[in-house]
Amino acid sequence: MGIVFAVLFGPLVWAVHLMVLYGAHASACAAAASVDGTPRPLIALFALATAIALLLVSLPLALPKRFAGFLSRAPDEENRFLLSLMRWLAGLSVVAVAANGMALLIVPPC
Repeated sequence: MGIVFAVLFGPLVWAVHLMVLYGAHASACAAAASVDGTPRPLIALFALATAIALLLVSLPLALPKRFAGFLSRAPDEENRFLLSLMRWLAGLSVVAVAANGMALLIVPPC
């Protein structure tokens, strides 16, 4: 199970980031529609969630040996493949989280 978690760490953080962004966005905009006005701290919350997600997703890229500890039971050849797969998925997740964060600047909140 540790192998699966290590390899899918980036996409899992990306999925949680999307869930937080869209859940908070839908809830805040629904509340703002009944109160008249867009909540100002919404953008700050989204920026904070994006910064935390970027930090978490970049951990496998910055400290690959630390995450490789999850892969220690596999043979060496499989170890290199899974480490490479983990890095590629983390890189993809960094790009996706950054793109979602940039959407905050382009699209109006509500």
